[in-house]
Amino acid sequence: MNITFRIISACLGLAVLYVTAECDFDISLAGFPDGHVTAYEKAVAVPFKAFCWEAVLVSLYFFWVTFSKATGIRRRLAIGIAVLVIGVVAPAYGVRYYYKDYLQLDTGTGG
Repeated sequence: MNITFRIISACLGLAVLYVTAECDFDISLAGFPDGHVTAYEKAVAVPFKAFCWEAVLVSLYFFWVTFSKATGIRRRLAIGIAVLVIGVVAPAYGVRYYYKDYLQLDTGTGG
């Protein structure tokens, strides 16, 4: 049973790293293809970079949980998932909602 939670922790760490790389790649494409950086892209660049770094730390925590010898892996895994959801995912969607829908910044979609 303990090995199952270690495998889950390793998979979560890899998944968080993959999503972080995708988010960082998306941020780096600001202004593509014509070089015009929209107001939305300017506004979300810094918060999303912060979320990327926070997600890297969370993935390192998952890897630490995977390879640590300590007991209580279920509790530590639950803490990691809670930090991921409360500290990274929910604020990222909140920032996206605030800048895109609430402030209605230009996203460059045209019309």
